Amino acid sequence: MIQIQTIGKEDFLCYSLDQLSQAINKVAGCHASVKYRQRSGLSRVLYMTVTAGGVIKDTYTKKVFEIDELWRLHLI
Repeated sequence: MIQIQTIGKEDFLCYSLDQLSQAINKVAGCHASVKYRQRSGLSRVLYMTVTAGGVIKDTYTKKVFEIDELWRLHLI
């Protein structure tokens, strides 16, 4: 499960790749935190910027993520 949170918008719990894709579309043009728990039990948080066009970038490193790549993070 991946949780997406933004300031001033609703939070999204994503249990599938399709739900994650829909959530990313709803937070387009915003900064968001992406929270997930790895299989090892570690909780992780990434701070992302989602452009108006739907491009997902790490806010600090500017690394671009594809939606599939973002989904696989919690499967590690």
